[in-house]
Amino acid sequence: MTNEILIIHNDSCPSFEPTLERIKKAVFDLNINIEIKSKLIASESEAKKYKFIGSPTILINDIQFEEIDTDIYRINNCRTFEKDGGGISPLPSEEKLKKILNTLKEA
Repeated sequence: MTNEILIIHNDSCPSFEPTLERIKKAVFDLNINIEIKSKLIASESEAKKYKFIGSPTILINDIQFEEIDTDIYRINNCRTFEKDGGGISPLPSEEKLKKILNTLKEA
């Protein structure tokens, strides 16, 4: 099985590039063989099809990173993540990313 990260994003939130860089750094630091892909959401119908909760939505082997229980899928949503020490951030926690990615390395 090939491991895969899919980053789904839109053009209205600025977090895609910094998130991509953070994920690439975590993958490099852990020396994991994983394919990183991205998908630009271009319409409301695509937002619904991909269950897009906001930019960036990160799927690791089709499982949402920091899952949010919602059925509201809109193209212009921006996504937030929990910070390690509490609070929210537009970027995923590097520590949490590494923790999840490390489980793939062990599998």
